[in-house]
Amino acid sequence: MADSDAGSGGSLGSAGPAPTVDQARAASSFWVRREKWPHLPHYEHAGEVIGEDECGTWLVLNRGAPVFKGGEFISFGSVGGLMCVAADRWWTAWFTPHDKHFTVYCDIVTPLEVRSDGTCGVDLDLDVIQWRDGRVEIVDQDEFEENRTRFGYPEDVVAGALAAADEVAAMIAAGDPPFDGRADEWWAVARAMVDDGVE
Repeated sequence: MADSDAGSGGSLGSAGPAPTVDQARAASSFWVRREKWPHLPHYEHAGEVIGEDECGTWLVLNRGAPVFKGGEFISFGSVGGLMCVAADRWWTAWFTPHDKHFTVYCDIVTPLEVRSDGTCGVDLDLDVIQWRDGRVEIVDQDEFEENRTRFGYPEDVVAGALAAADEVAAMIAAGDPPFDGRADEWWAVARAMVDDGVE
């Protein structure tokens, strides 16, 4: 995800001083954590659960809430969105009407752990993007090739990541769930539940 721009849910926002990652985590009801191989801290932020369907758990990511990288505050999110996560899935999906360049951004990750209070997966470098002109593209393949050698990704992880990227790209292009327009319905739910930072 383009995380320096991502919004995040929770009660700590840009009105005050930057919180620590522990303060932000304590103030959130659902914490989204992505690591780098094998378990190094990477991007973290809060999300507010707005519901579930057959595609997974849907979160609203609010503008103005803190984003962390490597355990350190980096920004207050400037772009809000929705995230869909599901246990054991090799990707996360972020939907945003606000970004100037893309509408859907999917991170390829190790099979997600999803609990009642958060989700965690290891970022495997590859991302799948649907640009505003409708194109679907797998990006950061050079970073993936570099890191699979540098960190020694196991062959089953390499195969899983490549297959997931191809699968998600095909799903987006075909309009398969959750890329079938249902995000618009979840936006309506989010706007009814969250007072600000969503639109």
